[in-house]
Amino acid sequence: MSAYFSSTNFRNQDYPIIHPLRLVSEGSEFRSIEKGDGIYIFDQTGKRYIDGISGLWNSPLGHGNSKINDAVAKQLDAIAYVNMYQFSNPTTVEFCKSLLSIVPDLFQKIILSCTGSEAVEIAIKICRKYYSILGKQNKKEFIVLDLSYHGTTFAAMSASGIDREYATDYEPKVPGFHFFKTPFYKNGNEEEHIIEDLHSLDELFRRKSEMLAGVIIEPVLGSGGIIPLPGAFVIRIKELCDRYDVLLVFDEVATGFGRTGAFFAFEHYNALPDIICLSKGINNGYLPLAANVICKKIVNLIGDTNSIVEHFSTQNGNPIACAAGIATIGLLKESGLLESVEAKGDMLKRELSYILKEHRNFCEVRGRGLMIGIDLVKDRKTNKTLTYEELMYVVDQMLGNGLVAYPFFLREVTTGFSLFPPLIITEVQIKSVVEIIKRTFSRLLI
Repeated sequence: MSAYFSSTNFRNQDYPIIHPLRLVSEGSEFRSIEKGDGIYIFDQTGKRYIDGISGLWNSPLGHGNSKINDAVAKQLDAIAYVNMYQFSNPTTVEFCKSLLSIVPDLFQKIILSCTGSEAVEIAIKICRKYYSILGKQNKKEFIVLDLSYHGTTFAAMSASGIDREYATDYEPKVPGFHFFKTPFYKNGNEEEHIIEDLHSLDELFRRKSEMLAGVIIEPVLGSGGIIPLPGAFVIRIKELCDRYDVLLVFDEVATGFGRTGAFFAFEHYNALPDIICLSKGINNGYLPLAANVICKKIVNLIGDTNSIVEHFSTQNGNPIACAAGIATIGLLKESGLLESVEAKGDMLKRELSYILKEHRNFCEVRGRGLMIGIDLVKDRKTNKTLTYEELMYVVDQMLGNGLVAYPFFLREVTTGFSLFPPLIITEVQIKSVVEIIKRTFSRLLI
């Protein structure tokens, strides 16, 4: 996720937690969430909220799933931790086989880790390692998008376009990332600009190909404002990667595991990546788990040269996390669930567009499947974006009305909030989400 800082000046020296990406002075005023059930969460007073962002985009099957609970409990009775440096574990192996069963045969092996940031970090290492083995020591650099978000570890942060302002205090960052302008066309202006953007992409590859190890893209940008990449743009990237011998990495941390209506968002494009980065929905948010799914040409080169991938953390492949992952994949395979995601997403987008179309602060609804962004503006004539304080006021008002949403704030580019409801949400519950937003905006003028 990206950095969103509150203007709160609250201080409580007795509160022990520094919350991620929040002011150090914040925390004790946060609502305490104490229970979850399906698409709902409950705070310390018993108030119920619709979890419109599935935890933090990582619980596609909602809260308190009994089958995942049972899988975790069963693994606890066997063994809770295995040292993957020296041993294997049948649950971990079964999870990796389950994951490979839902990707094309192009992919052969998996590297396990704990977070999406770590998965991107590993992908960067693998791309550089691959060309180093081939003797192409100059191929160390990457193309990324200027509205991208890839994580907060050092290389992942360095690859993230939207956090460049916040990351200056940590410089020097990891070098070698070229930020390409994201093909973002508000209100359907793609035809007017796509040809120019494709030409610029061609030119960048032509100039930098001898130095490029990889391209890293989110097929639908998440923290950058829920921006689906145009099909023509992704296909051209794949063609250029093949032409110039550059590895293609899909960061599917947010889009993976059914979020867009397919197991993985690359399935919507005629473009297979060489490496897939996964986390979040991988085991329904039960325990830290991430994975890199690696194609055969990379695996074979590293294997044939008796090389290793220099990455390790103590909890890699934790069997409890993997047990939850096996159960999650099994549930996502159940007939009809993934097939319903696009229809539910279309319904939600259609209903939101209808109720908000006349509101002075509404710009557009966009997204894919149940990954939806509502773009808000201060002025519809100029597309002037909201201030951070105005945006947080909107999100706080929805929270007070019982809906959890997630803000995105890219000053002078796009501001609004995103919805990532659990995939199990029903049509009746979708109408409840719409009703809360309608009620909130009926009293809202910014």
